[in-house]
Amino acid sequence: MKTGTSELFSKIPTQLITTLGCLHDYLIFSDMEHTVAGVQIYDSLDNVLQDVKSRNPEFNIYHEQQDCIADQESCSEGANRSHEAWVLDKYKTTHIAGKTFYMRPNYKWYIFIEADTYVLWPNLVQWLGSLNSSEEHFLGSLMLIGDVGFAYGGSGYILSQPVLKEFSRIFPTLSGKYDYEAKSHCCGDYIFSVALNETLGLSVKDIWPKLNTEKPYTLPFGPTHWCGPAVTMHHMSPEEISSFWEFEGDFYRSQSTLRELPRKLSFRDIYNYFVAPKLLDAREDWDNLSDDIHYSKTTTAKHDSYLSDIEKTAHQSFENCKITCEANTKCFQFRFHDGTCSISTAFKLGRARKGYPESDRWMSGWMKPRIQEWIKDIGECL
Repeated sequence: MKTGTSELFSKIPTQLITTLGCLHDYLIFSDMEHTVAGVQIYDSLDNVLQDVKSRNPEFNIYHEQQDCIADQESCSEGANRSHEAWVLDKYKTTHIAGKTFYMRPNYKWYIFIEADTYVLWPNLVQWLGSLNSSEEHFLGSLMLIGDVGFAYGGSGYILSQPVLKEFSRIFPTLSGKYDYEAKSHCCGDYIFSVALNETLGLSVKDIWPKLNTEKPYTLPFGPTHWCGPAVTMHHMSPEEISSFWEFEGDFYRSQSTLRELPRKLSFRDIYNYFVAPKLLDAREDWDNLSDDIHYSKTTTAKHDSYLSDIEKTAHQSFENCKITCEANTKCFQFRFHDGTCSISTAFKLGRARKGYPESDRWMSGWMKPRIQEWIKDIGECL
């Protein structure tokens, strides 16, 4: 697990008593050595080239944390360190990979996650059991920067032993190269994916949506997220991790037996518990994250020739936006804000958007009968 000193005590304790609590072995890496309630936190950056650490201003926060003689919160009081911590984070990933195999060389699989990642371990174990760990595997949720694909770190990525073993063998001779190059890149997950490609000729195999960038309230339920098993989710707050941990425990206790493997927890199960009871026909001060088609005054004028009469007025009001969604048989939900109507072919709960003036409120709606009919047509997940 990768974390940072700035978030160590806000995120790690919840992970320790929930998702990490069922594991007999794990490693937590940060940007300085520490302990949390007796659990060792390792410095992922101690082997970064000294020239990089001493000359690169992106390491200022690293040195300041090391120099703090009291608690980190008091040493950074009055300063917003989140951006500095995010920039420093990109130097960790390759070193964490190299350290991990050196510290734990005998595992078949290595799962790399972040402090706001939730792992559904029973689903993960069942799924990995269907793969051959003696083969080369680099599994993740594919993202692109330009035309370069990489495994998105927030949803986690997985390496088989042959991959991490060979990378760790080569890495000491190349670590300095990536330490220097990191300054010109945005993100550690990108750098690590490039490093695996350059050293082993290996590219990430995209297994989205199993490894997912979303969480229960932002998952796009529908054709891509229904009967399949969820393995990871991202951007989970400590509160959300706690509530999902309780839900997952109840799920397995309610249907597992000693004679057979429990049923995999699916996206449908997540929807039924976290989203379905909360859906209304309409909700004020709410963004349900509709994002497939957008209608505004500007786009309507630009595409007037092929828009229907209903679509041409979608941006004028919440009611017109609703009518536009109703007219599109693939539309499950809609949102109206600031003269823009957005519709979606998936259904999500979303998040609150409060504090806006009456003329600029966020308004969201769902086609509940259509959603229920779609679910009925899909039937039971086998």
